[in-house]
Amino acid sequence: MGRLFGTSGAVGAAMAAFLVVPEVAVADGRVRWLEDFQRQASQLQTSQFQTSQFQIGAHPLSGRATEAVSAAHVAASADGHAVKTFELPLAGRERQAEAAADPFAKADGAELFVTDLSLADLEIAKLRGFVASAPTVIRPGQEVTRLRLPGASRDVAATALRTILPSVSAMPNEIYTIVPEPADETSADARTVIERNRMGPAVPGPCPAEACFGPDLIAWRAALGTCARDVRVGIIDTSFDLTHPALRHITSEQGVFLGGQAPSPSDWHGTAVLSVLAGDPSSGTPGLLPEATFLLAAAFLSDADGNASTDTVRVLAALAWLDAEGVDIVNMSFSGPEDAAVAQAISAMRKKGVLFVAAAGNMGPAAAPSYPAAYPDVIAVTAVNRDGEGYRHANRGDYIDVSAPGVDILLALPGAQQGARSGTSFSAPFVTAIAAARAGGRLPYNAAVEGAGVALLGDLAVRDLGPPGRDPIYGAGLALAPDACRPQGGEAIAGVPPASSLPMLDARVLEAGTRAPLTVIRAGAAGGSN
Repeated sequence: MGRLFGTSGAVGAAMAAFLVVPEVAVADGRVRWLEDFQRQASQLQTSQFQTSQFQIGAHPLSGRATEAVSAAHVAASADGHAVKTFELPLAGRERQAEAAADPFAKADGAELFVTDLSLADLEIAKLRGFVASAPTVIRPGQEVTRLRLPGASRDVAATALRTILPSVSAMPNEIYTIVPEPADETSADARTVIERNRMGPAVPGPCPAEACFGPDLIAWRAALGTCARDVRVGIIDTSFDLTHPALRHITSEQGVFLGGQAPSPSDWHGTAVLSVLAGDPSSGTPGLLPEATFLLAAAFLSDADGNASTDTVRVLAALAWLDAEGVDIVNMSFSGPEDAAVAQAISAMRKKGVLFVAAAGNMGPAAAPSYPAAYPDVIAVTAVNRDGEGYRHANRGDYIDVSAPGVDILLALPGAQQGARSGTSFSAPFVTAIAAARAGGRLPYNAAVEGAGVALLGDLAVRDLGPPGRDPIYGAGLALAPDACRPQGGEAIAGVPPASSLPMLDARVLEAGTRAPLTVIRAGAAGGSN
């Protein structure tokens, strides 16, 4: 498997223009001191690298990689099925003792990161005032180090680093967030707040159609759940409560990417997103793909208010783990800025056939595009209510691909609870399920069209919403489930639900701007917002 970045601190040729650095003059005495120091550090680094390789060498990357033996442990799920969990090992643990415990727990967007930073360069950076975290292993043989210059902005820190270490390539360590449903600015009374956050004990199924309306809205039939029996579905999110009655029987593997920290007791989002896909059919929160295998990457930590965050480094580590574990499709219900390192990782995995689905964002109609949803290799999903009306807090823009149920969705919540929540976070897994059923997980990369969008969009049935054709509110329209499984490597199926299930007025192919063509089912316009 190829590396995402080059060695010796180079992040990749694609970033070369961004990382051009000036030559600097250094005093002769300083040069002689550095040369002597680097010779000694190189010997030390070689010794430590050999030790590190021995510790993590039991993590082969051919096929579907096994867990790192030095860090793996196995826990039994409620029904006795094995659930594999591991924390990726951190290199250079002896260096971690130099800094205060987890100095980067509250990232503020001022950090840089460097791939494979040498000990010599690390010491030079420290002498010039930089503070470094313990290196994080992205994959065996590749580690990154976070750097910050106290009191300086990231741009200032990047300039300073280029001045003292011209050969070192640094990237911004961006911040990614998961924010709870925004307060309803039109009605701030206590009753509205309580109703919006209602929850109660989990109850057994069946779930009433008026409460679990999502599957019916996308014309999903329970039999489609078997389509994903051999699909490996990845989710990058907060930690997951697998003791929940709706989730205790799922087949899953877990990777933890929290830098040695324990999951937050306020984590809830990962459990909620997982329940849309994996909920036990007999529970009060049934999922769409209960027979799939789930690769659960816990990379976000929540604060006391349920706001969760992470950074580029942890997202990269989660993606690398999913890649090594043979993931077929990845659900990303989170938001962040444009990030070249993450975009490069997603693009590399997409070329292997991995599909990516992401939430469009909940920052409002005037907000800037949300990433990773806005990358061309990712399917961007916005939210609608049970009437097909747009979610008032959803982002809008040309990057929106399709819509799915995401308002008042009944979800499993930690502590054997369940409740209704809203947001594009919960519309994304509906499209993840459709993609898993329709494409059998992976979809071969088509170089002829991938630059203009994800190939699946050219084969997806939708019901047009809002103004005729594609628009920045609903994308191409409401995503619809296929009427049968599509075997991997088999012939394409029509994917249009039975005529009795939807009021089809006309069917045509919409050339969706810079995206691939979409099969559109005209069923009248449904405007407005929730």
